[in-house]
Amino acid sequence: MVPEERMMSPTPPSGSASTPEKRVDDSPLTETVSASRERPMPGATPAGAKWSPEPGNDIFGSCGHKLGEVVEVQPDYLVVEVGFFDPTDLYIPTSVIAGHQGDRVTLSVSKDDALHHGWDHDPLDPETPEPDRR
Repeated sequence: MVPEERMMSPTPPSGSASTPEKRVDDSPLTETVSASRERPMPGATPAGAKWSPEPGNDIFGSCGHKLGEVVEVQPDYLVVEVGFFDPTDLYIPTSVIAGHQGDRVTLSVSKDDALHHGWDHDPLDPETPEPDRR
């Protein structure tokens, strides 16, 4: 019968203790992966590429809750359709975009803050008060 400690930790075959284990493709397990071989996350913008929001992108608050969908992109703001049965538009400044991944855009403010920030007025309409542009 084999002693218990030997069953738990088998000893390597003689002569292989100093050589690193090999993968199926004969590369050592200690090999490091270079940055050029790393794959980007699916949907992420490649490094150095300029990203801009597009109609159809989903907008999420910093809390993780979906706010709405981009219906129009202007230089300083996004027109975001909010609501399902009675949709309304929000004019969200591009300065509050915290990041994106694929078609998902995340804001630096929560959904609740975005809904109550006064961004429900068209900034190009001269008769509406100026929204808070934090």
